[in-house]
Amino acid sequence: MFSKRTNWDFAENNWSRLVTECKTNRKDYIDLTLSNPTVAGLSYPVESITKALIPPQPMRYRPTPAGLLPARQAVAEFYHERGVAVETDHILLTASTSEAYSHLLRLLCDPGDEVLAPAPCYPLIAYLAQVDAVNVRYYSLTYDGDWTIDWCSLTDGLRPQTKAVVVVSPNNPTGNYLNAVDREKLISFADEHGLAIIVDEVFADYATVEMPRKTRYVRFDNARLCFGLHGLSKAIGLPQLKLSWIRIGGQISLVREAKQRLEMVLDTYLSVASPIQEGVPILLRAGQSIQEQIHKRITYNLAQVSRLSKTGAPWTPLCVQGGWTQPIRLPSILEDEQWACSLLVQDGCCVQPGYFYDFAIPSVIVISLLVDEATFADGLQRLDAAVRLRLS
Repeated sequence: MFSKRTNWDFAENNWSRLVTECKTNRKDYIDLTLSNPTVAGLSYPVESITKALIPPQPMRYRPTPAGLLPARQAVAEFYHERGVAVETDHILLTASTSEAYSHLLRLLCDPGDEVLAPAPCYPLIAYLAQVDAVNVRYYSLTYDGDWTIDWCSLTDGLRPQTKAVVVVSPNNPTGNYLNAVDREKLISFADEHGLAIIVDEVFADYATVEMPRKTRYVRFDNARLCFGLHGLSKAIGLPQLKLSWIRIGGQISLVREAKQRLEMVLDTYLSVASPIQEGVPILLRAGQSIQEQIHKRITYNLAQVSRLSKTGAPWTPLCVQGGWTQPIRLPSILEDEQWACSLLVQDGCCVQPGYFYDFAIPSVIVISLLVDEATFADGLQRLDAAVRLRLS
């Protein structure tokens, strides 16, 4: 009766079951996986946000497939402030980054076609592709102190039905930006094989290493056809407002055709609420203070990780360049899921096992840098003590 595209395994895994039990039964429970900025103890400019959500003419509806012009102009200015040249006409609004992915999969792929996506990476891409009857083949990111594309695995994944390459920059959860060398090679690879490039850059502003602001965003010049994805959720910590966007770049003839086709898809849904669109110029200005708080927090928490790891800790933080997450390699006496479950049961500390993200490196767990500083310090100390105890 139901489509194979929604034939998922809904059984609760052991880790999820233990999380539920731990939340219920342990008063000392610490969640080091927090990813929702609205419950992270940040100070939001409520008055400005509220003002933005009450447009001058709230009863007027102007259906515009690409999005209202003032909103798209504000998004273009968002990029210009970061040294990225984007034409307003090449920006299209969506209700979420997930929706943007789905629209691009429909634009580029027929059922049964394929896209290449990185591993490790956030698992959402696989679910979105499955819903749109598109297959995902994974190329590896290799780690030798920094994360880079494994070009052999990327080439090996290529098939006649491959239509696009997905890049997440900085990647979630490995935190690596697409470097200049890999960017040039990727553009040449895509051009040679007639592929589009989809760049998920939602964490681009959250660099944790010194790098010029404009280099945090992937340049599309010389590319055949590229799409950049971003939105209010990560840019200014407002996921509840449900507004994202696609920026298009590349050869002008392909950009025009892609935009024309995407506008038809967008016109079919018209999913972005008008009050949100009208509030975008105010929201992007007001949200700067939120972004600054998030950046300050992740930088501080990353420094906590670095300091503690240098005290003879029996665990190793993997290098990150940006984003909200920190992968940590634990001793191989336990596998990643065993570590995550053990930390829950014995220590009341919630971390994610690396297999959630397809880590090839053994015994990796992932923690969030978005957790408030005091809770993060407590959780990190608890993690450190637990690992030392297991080894004693």
